[in-house]
Amino acid sequence: MAVTQQKHPCLSPRGQSLFSPIPHPLIPLLGLLILLLVITGCRPESTASTTNSFANIQSNPDGVRDGGTGMEGSGGLASNELRVRVQVPASSAAEGDHQGLVNARNYSLQVHRVGTGLTLLETLAPQQKRDSDTTLLRFPDRTSVPVDINLVIEARVNGETYWSPLAADNRQVRVNPFSDYLVRRELANLSANDIIELNRCQQTLCPLELIWPSVVSQVQLFNITLPPGSSQTSAQAALSQRGDFTGFVQRAINLLRLSPASINSFAPDSTEAEAFTFNSVFFGVDLNQLRGDGGNSGLWVARSGVRATRSNDDGTGFNNPNLSLASIRLELFDLNITTLGSTIPFQSRGLQQDFGSPAQRPVNEHASVPRSTFSRDARFLSGTRPMYQTVRQQQGMTLGRTMDPFLLDARMVGGEQSPEVLLAGFFHGGSAVALGENSRGELVRQQVQEDLNSAALKINLRQNSSDEEFSLSRLHDSYNLMGFRLRLGSGDMPVLMEAELGHWSIGSGSNLVPGTHSSDDVMLLQRSTTNEVSFSNAQRNISIDIFNMSQIRDDSDPGQFRGHLFLNGSDRDYGIRDQVGPNGAASPNGDWLAFTPVSNDGSYALQLAVKPPDNLPDLVGSYQLQGFSLAMDDEDNRLRAFQGACLEIGDPNIAELHYQGVEVHHNLANRQVRRARNLPSSRLTGSISGPDSQGRLRITLPTGEDTPDLVLEGFTAPDGEALILRKHHGQSLGPVFALKESLERPCGAGN
Repeated sequence: MAVTQQKHPCLSPRGQSLFSPIPHPLIPLLGLLILLLVITGCRPESTASTTNSFANIQSNPDGVRDGGTGMEGSGGLASNELRVRVQVPASSAAEGDHQGLVNARNYSLQVHRVGTGLTLLETLAPQQKRDSDTTLLRFPDRTSVPVDINLVIEARVNGETYWSPLAADNRQVRVNPFSDYLVRRELANLSANDIIELNRCQQTLCPLELIWPSVVSQVQLFNITLPPGSSQTSAQAALSQRGDFTGFVQRAINLLRLSPASINSFAPDSTEAEAFTFNSVFFGVDLNQLRGDGGNSGLWVARSGVRATRSNDDGTGFNNPNLSLASIRLELFDLNITTLGSTIPFQSRGLQQDFGSPAQRPVNEHASVPRSTFSRDARFLSGTRPMYQTVRQQQGMTLGRTMDPFLLDARMVGGEQSPEVLLAGFFHGGSAVALGENSRGELVRQQVQEDLNSAALKINLRQNSSDEEFSLSRLHDSYNLMGFRLRLGSGDMPVLMEAELGHWSIGSGSNLVPGTHSSDDVMLLQRSTTNEVSFSNAQRNISIDIFNMSQIRDDSDPGQFRGHLFLNGSDRDYGIRDQVGPNGAASPNGDWLAFTPVSNDGSYALQLAVKPPDNLPDLVGSYQLQGFSLAMDDEDNRLRAFQGACLEIGDPNIAELHYQGVEVHHNLANRQVRRARNLPSSRLTGSISGPDSQGRLRITLPTGEDTPDLVLEGFTAPDGEALILRKHHGQSLGPVFALKESLERPCGAGN
């Protein structure tokens, strides 16, 4: 019997609700209603295979547990209690944990209310109970732990002072350099009015409740190892060099500053719970550092979402890339609650820079914990995303993959209450760590095998609403196409990066739709085995076939893959039809098609086909940029990801790019990969041509007299809510989404 996939996993690995704790006056009653939502609409996912499952077990902050996040639970704590652990940089690398920290024992704690610039306003006196490495704080005059934005814990240890916000969504506070950065670099810069407004909004569901406790907990989950013997000042300096960490913190603080009026949910009008399931098409690229037993080298890695096998006592089934979105409106309290979770099984392929044999890796999973999120400006779904840890066997080794949190800001396309599409891009770091067992049989960290630096795009296309399979008759005659491909193979040209713009002409059929893939604008960037890099242009015209999932799915499990398609290209560069699929999906109205073909020559690709607009939309406005680009020259490899970047299109043909992002740099000579660094912010002004009758456009942004222009070209979505673009800048190529903001949110407002 096939395993039935659980579509709406709203429980944590510990069996607890993953809605963020909200210390709201109505929470006792609200909790009951949320529990009803969980019971009636959200079930935990079934366990995956023995090498990569999400079992219902307790997380272990000092090790790796399959399916955990590294966050400690709140078990054993009363609602007005929290547990505090003080951590300081170790004096030597051998003493510290994976972040280079050790638990302090000789310290003093105080709780303060502070003003702007961390000026002391009041000292609170909670009860303290010391127990080994931790201190229990109890607030006897309160029913819950206060989460005011300006309540902080001060720890004095070894002649230095570290700070942490008091709030944490699991009521486990670690006072250490990570929390200290959050207080000194961000809280200290809040204005007096910011503090007043944020604390006032505790009476309603607002950014403080939805974001702040999660941010306080999740800054602790970054896989950043501090140098041994770091002082408080040098530890802060080290953290400030990691662009993924600083970007996460800064963008979360920007969300805190949103007006409560702009925060909402797309919950239904009634009190009925509503849930949507999206088919996720996932494509990612890493520029990683190989360490430990694998040597010392930089390597490219391509990742593609796939259907993965899942097993339990009832048999074997398939786990499909998906995103679950559950929402409920509580009219009694005038509250909307939304929770979002995602599971992406993916396969990956890596190639070291010394061009040994490319390594096909075991299927792994990329999953974010189902937890509270919200819609901002009725356009974006926003929230912080802690990542599951996964364990797998590779080359005789037990390997743990621990991924850093990221901030999700997914653009809803095709309707605020019932979106057809969610578009998102993100960047995160992490580590692949060799694991061993301690005397208690727990998995503990050993040597780091790989530093992870990952950029990804995810196209979430809502499943067909009926139990019937998606009808191929919904496909349109013509689509604009953007494609990106990374080939990691062998031969004289082992690395190929390709970005193309073109179109699909689609025929008709019931189980199979033939079509033509045409492109006269293909850009190719290649590296040879002698490290020479070449750039060229090409054209393409091939035949394609689009199948419905009924062609390859398990017939005993009907309806599980509604809306999924499978692309078969006659050219091996564009995929082969095999049982790894599905590798594609369609939106219910057929306007959006997305595929991630994987072929025998080592190519992983993203192809996004979008119906041209019937009427050209007005493009004037601000657009958040999400996406990445890859660059190669004779001496370096580079991976860049947008983070907080914004494009402003004016009338009639002026475009301005506010460039922000992170860069991972690989120096070929010393074989070292430098982790994500913030790129200098810049502003480029240029021109836009188009859109033409098919919605195609080109944005040209000069960068200097002796440097090539930065070009963004592609096409608009049918309603103008998104632009699908190819970035080209010298020997740099990449896919980009430009996601339209509200006109009231210009560039520079933060995202």
